[in-house]
Amino acid sequence: RAPAACRGAGVWSRLVGSGGLADCGMVVFSKPSSPLAALGAFSPPLLADVPATAMRPLAPGRRMLRTATAPTAPRSSLSAFAATAWASARLTGRQRRQRRRGAPVTLSAQAAASAEQELTDSLRQRTLDALDFDFIVEHLQRCCYTKRAGERCEDLASLLAPDAQQARRMYQEVEELTRLEDDDLNLTSSLDIEAQLEKASSGTMLEKEELAEVSKTITALLTLRTGLDGAAARGIELRTLMEICERMELPDQLLDGLIDAFDDEGELSAKRFPELVEMRSKIKQLEALSAKAIMKVLHSGRYNKYLKDDGYQQHGSRYVLSVKPQCVAEVGTQIDESRAGDVAYVEPKEVSQITGQVAEFKKEVARAERRILGQMSLVVNKSRKALRRCVEAAADIDLARARLFLGEDMQGDIPEVGEEGIIMVRHAKNPCLLLREDMDVVGYRIDVGSSSQALILSGPNAGGKTVVLKTMGLLALLVRCGIPVPAGDAPRVDFFDVVLAEVGDMQTIVDDLSTYSAHLVASRIMLREASSSPNRALILVDEAGTGTDPVQGAALARALIE
Repeated sequence: RAPAACRGAGVWSRLVGSGGLADCGMVVFSKPSSPLAALGAFSPPLLADVPATAMRPLAPGRRMLRTATAPTAPRSSLSAFAATAWASARLTGRQRRQRRRGAPVTLSAQAAASAEQELTDSLRQRTLDALDFDFIVEHLQRCCYTKRAGERCEDLASLLAPDAQQARRMYQEVEELTRLEDDDLNLTSSLDIEAQLEKASSGTMLEKEELAEVSKTITALLTLRTGLDGAAARGIELRTLMEICERMELPDQLLDGLIDAFDDEGELSAKRFPELVEMRSKIKQLEALSAKAIMKVLHSGRYNKYLKDDGYQQHGSRYVLSVKPQCVAEVGTQIDESRAGDVAYVEPKEVSQITGQVAEFKKEVARAERRILGQMSLVVNKSRKALRRCVEAAADIDLARARLFLGEDMQGDIPEVGEEGIIMVRHAKNPCLLLREDMDVVGYRIDVGSSSQALILSGPNAGGKTVVLKTMGLLALLVRCGIPVPAGDAPRVDFFDVVLAEVGDMQTIVDDLSTYSAHLVASRIMLREASSSPNRALILVDEAGTGTDPVQGAALARALIE
């Protein structure tokens, strides 16, 4: 049993630092919320130095921590609570039977590492959920025009800058976009040609519609590049954007083969392929002759006695008469019949001769088009790497423009981005609240990191403390994304390698644990992630030390801050 004196955080550190508890072979505590249990979540000497942990159920509300005696037993960094929660899901059938008999079961190093990683990933995802970061990403996607830029919004590794230098570069892209006129940045296509490139890579010939989309994409890429080149030629400083444009180079063979290759209707351009013009013109002349021929047949009255009704119909590209079924041979070639079978649709002999010529010319046109499409498909296959590179470069520009648009929607400004862990803003507003319509959002001044490493918020219930915490977390994440922050004039929000938040119900992190125990697991993960961060970490804790006696909770909060 832990003495009452253990409630003080300083006593804990002295007790653990002396190694007095680390040498115990067995520790029994009465309830998960005791001070000694809390000590297990924070003190590496008590648990990290144990070769392996094993849990055996005792009476209700009690747990036994045993140390394995095998010299090769693996080390585990899991707290007793995390081990208890996650071991059951990873035990074999034999191990479960051992546990039911009361025999100790050792958690393997692989299971421990897997459980620890899942806990960490769960807290990271819980942080994004608690801060409503998905709401920001959803609005960023809506601001994207190209499909590839929208897809990259869903990939955190692609969306978040890895370091402060990259974040500043992303803000430089946004700032340069503000110097452009609307005509300088003209995206006319979603640049969605990945399916065509995949198909071409397999050696399959692309269809006319697919190649028309590739041609449209190439034109859009050239338009985008031309607009930025023109702005730079006027003396506008676009250093980072022009570096992106340098990646938008397409092979001459591709340009020669597909530029202006299709008309507005998606057909092969008569201007680019004059050999098709003559054949298409001949087909139109013959189709006109067919129409004249059917009218001449009707006016002659030659087949009136065989007809079911007056007039003619157009069946596809053929002109037919409604004929009695027993009289088909006297009129011409049957094309179809009515559902009841009492009417035969027959193409007259005089028209069939012309229709046959039309069919032959159409086959000739189809063969010529297939040859042209095959050549284009080969060119696309050879140029697919260059096309993907250009689409990615255009997506970079489109995503930068989306960040600019989203920042404007939130009335944001480009902040100063340092690496000292400072957030200094004069009028910060919660981005999610700003993006909701018809809401008057109150701003607040925040200054943390410039003179102290921690900030404690106190106040009445429903006073807005949680919103302030979420705002700080979102500001840090917006900097990682290169999105202007809604924080008043001349804001400073430094780059944080790690952003973790303990806001809301922490049982969603480890469902098998109590609220109190889950808070301890979350606190331990946050401490570890913060200490392993190469630069700065932002840790946000709402209602620190909750789920237990207030005096003990205050000691936990103090220990976490220390």
